[in-house]
Amino acid sequence: MYKLIIPFLLFIATVQAGVGGISGAHILFQEDSTFVNSYYNKSICHDGFEFKALVRKCVKYSNNDDRDCLKREKTFIYQPLESTRLRCKSFSGGEDERCKEWEEVNYYQSPIRLIKFIDERRVRHKTKKLIIPECN
Repeated sequence: MYKLIIPFLLFIATVQAGVGGISGAHILFQEDSTFVNSYYNKSICHDGFEFKALVRKCVKYSNNDDRDCLKREKTFIYQPLESTRLRCKSFSGGEDERCKEWEEVNYYQSPIRLIKFIDERRVRHKTKKLIIPECN
């Protein structure tokens, strides 16, 4: 019995390792500079024009340099399905390669997500289609 359980537990731990252990599930809420995982956050929904999610957000910070959070509250955040973002158009050469020129491009986040469950070596173990539900 233990010979079956231990490999299964190792598989689960491996799949959940790394950055969430999944790829393709995150929605970027640009104004709040926050990623919301649509697989784990069950409050996320859309109305055809924007995503809405309930998250715990810091509403009071300490005054020290670390900006430690002193108080969190649950609040709704919003993100349009269609927006724009900046991306680097050209890089400087050399050792400290930096962006020389930025360009604004269209940015679309679909409510239909293809999620890949991966391990720390980026090996895919499972793929699942997730449709973010419409808001009531």
